Amino acid sequence: MSDTDIMRQLMIWVSSTMDRRIVRVRKQRWEQLTIPLATACPTRRLQKLNAVAYDEISDRITLTVQVSNVGEMDGWEVVQIYSTPPYTEYDAIHGVEKPTKNLVAFDKVFVKRGGAQEITLSFLREELASYGMNIENPDGTRGCYFLEAGDYRLTLGKNSHDAFDSVTIDVDKTVFYHADHPRQSERNAQQGENTVAATNHFDDVTAYMHEEGMTILSRADWKNTQPSAPIRKALAEDRLMRAAMYDPFTDPWTGNKGVFAEEPVVISSPRSSGLVLADMRGKAWDDPLWEAYLNQIDFSEDALWQMLLTASGQTAAVEALGKPRSVDLDGPQGIGAGRRSTKETYAYCAQVLLGATFHPELAYAFGQSIGNEALMIGLTGWYGPGVNIHRSAFCGRNFEYYSEDPLLSGKLASSCISGAASRGVLSYMKHFALNNYEGPATCLTVWATEQAIREIYLRSFEIAVKEASCELLYYENDSVDLSRKTMRAATGIMGAANHIGVEWCAASYPLLQGVLRKEWGFQGALITDMSLQLRPGIVDKIFRNGGDMRMYYYDAVLLDPDSPAALASLRRAVKNICYAYANSNLMQGYAPGMIVSYGIAPWRMMLYVFDGAVLIAWIIGIVKCMRDRRRRAIQKQWYGAR
Repeated sequence: MSDTDIMRQLMIWVSSTMDRRIVRVRKQRWEQLTIPLATACPTRRLQKLNAVAYDEISDRITLTVQVSNVGEMDGWEVVQIYSTPPYTEYDAIHGVEKPTKNLVAFDKVFVKRGGAQEITLSFLREELASYGMNIENPDGTRGCYFLEAGDYRLTLGKNSHDAFDSVTIDVDKTVFYHADHPRQSERNAQQGENTVAATNHFDDVTAYMHEEGMTILSRADWKNTQPSAPIRKALAEDRLMRAAMYDPFTDPWTGNKGVFAEEPVVISSPRSSGLVLADMRGKAWDDPLWEAYLNQIDFSEDALWQMLLTASGQTAAVEALGKPRSVDLDGPQGIGAGRRSTKETYAYCAQVLLGATFHPELAYAFGQSIGNEALMIGLTGWYGPGVNIHRSAFCGRNFEYYSEDPLLSGKLASSCISGAASRGVLSYMKHFALNNYEGPATCLTVWATEQAIREIYLRSFEIAVKEASCELLYYENDSVDLSRKTMRAATGIMGAANHIGVEWCAASYPLLQGVLRKEWGFQGALITDMSLQLRPGIVDKIFRNGGDMRMYYYDAVLLDPDSPAALASLRRAVKNICYAYANSNLMQGYAPGMIVSYGIAPWRMMLYVFDGAVLIAWIIGIVKCMRDRRRRAIQKQWYGAR
């Protein structure tokens, strides 16, 4: 039975006022209890708000919660804070949707029987903001986050519906987070003089839904915007052509003379500076030494193209850059070494089970465990964790994703990536973005409003990119002592196979450059999911639009491999890859100037020689024994006959 047939027979009505769900399947009918988000097993533990404070300087809200265990057993308790924003006439006019509750903070605390623990949770006030996609900004752009004036109720929840306690805070004036006043998280992530604020990048996706007469569910008009039965519609011809074709010579956006074409960097021939990848460990993204290192790129080296075009389960060694080969493997539920491998790895629980724990420390320990296994089997890149949202129960990858809530998913992913990075693992979180289908995803186009894309489907990735961190150990210059620095741990990401609108996620300029790199300040390597795209120019589009590596087993051809714009995009891709791997376990413990040799080690050669000598001696001994036995037999026969 197809998914469509199932959906036709399975009709679900969810009441907005009752926690009950009526399910009809064919002619059968029964009722089942709907369990709200974050419902725990029944326990005898009480929670109350002890204090709520707002610091204007840091713009941070802090809540102190007391958790008391009046039961008969020790145990863990989830502390969860929800916000209820005001919904006003301004929101209805500007098409801003606001849920009744948003999860804004959570943690988990261990409380002994008869005891009590006090726990502090805090978050930036800007996290109460909503995204307004129809707001006109002073600089002429559209869309920004804004914190609307009014009363915000903060609820200490038993789950997403029921509460232990609550408090109301007042926002005295509306704050718009546009280019003149970006969010603090954007300033922290970009660390530049000119911070890029979030603005609309997916207007075409929203506009297409309106053009096709699609009705978007709205709080402003519940009755007349309810969803109808699913329908099938063919993609408009002009959009189909945009999805199918890319010309690197003439594309108006990222072609050789496009609006967003990268600034050409012309190097007549490779210039050796003596730098190798080990020299770049610990170097800042904007360190001038990177230019000298990248000037050594030799585009005639086959290994360089292997690294860029056939990065499936590994990245090639590139001699000109002193980069050794890496081993990179799937997946979110545990490292899959492959059926033919002699190396054993562990299959962990499904990620949805980890999500149900609401336990960041456990997620960090999970990442550490992945990292320990990686060190044992010689792994550098890990195609995980899965960070997408549980939009539907029919998604074939739900077991690899944490939750239906973006904050929970993002915080757990951040902890997991940080734990893996503590062991030097380069995590390729996936599938970026809006993936909710496990089928021929290359034929899937996903449509959503800009607000839904940002607040639900990108939010989990945003949190992980901005908050995951680790401590890097490296040798600085000629020092014999290890230096330490705290850096962002999210240095890898995998582009999804599906499309947002008509743009393939793994080659979407708005997604990869506009949001990921410019708004979130991502620094690292971006690899495609298995590249089954066979359209003309699609490989060029990967690199022109922000991708760094193509995941596939076989080589591919670029339509334009040698124009200044093409070389600039490839040079940028090489930098992204080398930055990520220089700060991974691939270069862990390497002193500046060290290179990896793939010849036979002297000690191994000596062992081979010794083994060979023993084998030869053993063969000589066997031959000698056989000759002696034959000689004795002949002598016995000779003397016996006389």
